[in-house]
Amino acid sequence: AQFLQVHNAFIVYETEEGVAIVDQHALHERVRYHQIGERVKRSPLERQRLLVPVMLHPSPEAAALLRDGERLAELKALGFEIGEFGEGAFAVFTTPLLGRDVDAADFVEEFAQRVAAGGRSAKGPGHLEAAIEMMACRSAVRAGDPLSPEAMAALVEEAGRVETRYACAHGRPTTLTLSVRQLERFFDRH
Repeated sequence: AQFLQVHNAFIVYETEEGVAIVDQHALHERVRYHQIGERVKRSPLERQRLLVPVMLHPSPEAAALLRDGERLAELKALGFEIGEFGEGAFAVFTTPLLGRDVDAADFVEEFAQRVAAGGRSAKGPGHLEAAIEMMACRSAVRAGDPLSPEAMAALVEEAGRVETRYACAHGRPTTLTLSVRQLERFFDRH
């Protein structure tokens, strides 16, 4: 199939039944959610050690989260190694290797706010699930990112291997499909 990118946000391609229009961010987020979730089940995500640790001065909620062994283990599974570094400060020593840098300070702060607000659920696994959703969103291509025909083809092919690929991790649709019959009706070609 040939792939066309529209406004650096949507991928359009022909299917056997008609045409598909894909939201590139939502679809890549869904793919990344699946990939990251599968990788975290097997072992921690690959990480890169930072030459200079990133210093965090988190909110009280985030600081409490960073002193919680269970939450720290979840962050470590996602590639973040974080340690306390003086009064109210923390240092990030590693970040995940995901192709797109994830801002450690923003990620930890948002994760802490979600945990403080109850996150996905009040108990452990829901927190990791919420963190994987955040990671998927932050590491996915964005609307506005130009993609090569090869990158579009690879994304659509990879999405074909992912369950529930028709909705992103937030539940937004990823793909609109129009059959030839729908197109003919629209253009009054009965």
